[in-house]
Amino acid sequence: MAHNLALGIALCLLGPIQLLSQIDKSAQLMLLGGIFAPQDDQIQNIYGDSPAGQLSLAFPLGQTGRIRFGANLFRASGDPFFDFDDFDAGQAAHLLMVDLSFTLESHALTKRSPLLYFGIGIDYVFSKEEIAGVADGNGRTVGAHVSFMPEIKLSRRVSFVSEARYRFLEVDFRSGRRRYQFDLSGANLLFGLGYDLH
Repeated sequence: MAHNLALGIALCLLGPIQLLSQIDKSAQLMLLGGIFAPQDDQIQNIYGDSPAGQLSLAFPLGQTGRIRFGANLFRASGDPFFDFDDFDAGQAAHLLMVDLSFTLESHALTKRSPLLYFGIGIDYVFSKEEIAGVADGNGRTVGAHVSFMPEIKLSRRVSFVSEARYRFLEVDFRSGRRRYQFDLSGANLLFGLGYDLH
């Protein structure tokens, strides 16, 4: 577990340091909210599509690129016994996912607003599942994502931003001596505002 933690931190933080000499020191702060839709049928049946949020900071890189660091949050509740017709556990299960992400993006196909950013990136994800009467499950892993982010200038510093992101992610959970795996791959659809800090 310590090795995975060190690897995740290295991938999300240390790698981008090599690019700092090429980065324009101006930055854009973005706050977005929307939904996360899990791909896996079991996760979808338990938790469904649920609210998600993102806070990110982007730095220009060259003429059409940028690097973006983000913190993403997803929290949902559901019935872990949905497939029992004669038993309703209500909102007995709770899933929390905190994602630290690093994305390389480019708007090479567009030169003026609206800018269309295409990106690829990595995620270091912390997850926790709580089910009433059962020991909590905890997991962490490294995943990957692809993204598409249109950006429309509203004023000199403020932009309307949206993001469609697909995350590839499998998490091994530990709950006492028990081990289980969830496929937490799925799509984010987010909308929000960006603010240029320079």
